Amino acid sequence: MKVYACAESRHLSGYFRSILQHDAERFYRLSRAFERAQPALGAGGTGWALTRFSGQAYLSLRLADEIFVYKVPPQLREELIAAAVAQHCYLDCSVVTSNAAAAQNLMPLQLAVELTG
Repeated sequence: MKVYACAESRHLSGYFRSILQHDAERFYRLSRAFERAQPALGAGGTGWALTRFSGQAYLSLRLADEIFVYKVPPQLREELIAAAVAQHCYLDCSVVTSNAAAAQNLMPLQLAVELTG
């Protein structure tokens, strides 16, 4: 599996790179938790998912054993979120929400625990 982060965020890519380099076990658990939360990116084939994380939206595209992650421009964010919600491909990693209808798209507790370390 190869992941290409095209998100232009040194902080974000550095955060995950640090976990991979210093705590491979945690990185593996984090990957498994994210995969369970985003079944559209599951093993093999093609798929896509939209994740809201750290105040930004990221589009993940899977082609066979490669995943490409792109930061979504602000002007496209709302439209892509609506499409992802409709197709059950959206994960909101926000910690707080006041919208009970969006609960199905919230980050699972296991993923939150792994992200915070």
